Amino acid sequence: MTRRHSFHTLMLGMLFGLFALNVPASATQADLDAEVQSIFNDYQAKAQPIQQIVARIKWTGITDRRLFDAIEAEFLSRYSTDTSSAGSEYLAWLVRCLAYSGSTKYQPTMEAAQTSAATGKVKRPRTLHSNV
Repeated sequence: MTRRHSFHTLMLGMLFGLFALNVPASATQADLDAEVQSIFNDYQAKAQPIQQIVARIKWTGITDRRLFDAIEAEFLSRYSTDTSSAGSEYLAWLVRCLAYSGSTKYQPTMEAAQTSAATGKVKRPRTLHSNV
């Protein structure tokens, strides 16, 4: 199995797994919107470490594109130039977050992380699927 094939298999499996997560039936659209806004505000303000934000996204199953588009935009603006250790760690978490979006829209970005990121920490496949 080639590395590219295994990456695609992994991503497909992850997407199916994410669709299996369900928001509790008692959650209203207003509740979901409030949670998305809360996570988005914390992300923008850097009010929590990125690891905690990614964990919140993972466990709530949020798929709102407003949030993931902002994360993707930040990743794309930094991934080819940020070579610091802390920056690489942060970018690796952003890639994980995109994987939890459940959308194939972000697959080209995740593939770009694999092929052309400035540091190996962001390139390594395990950054895309290790536990949060």
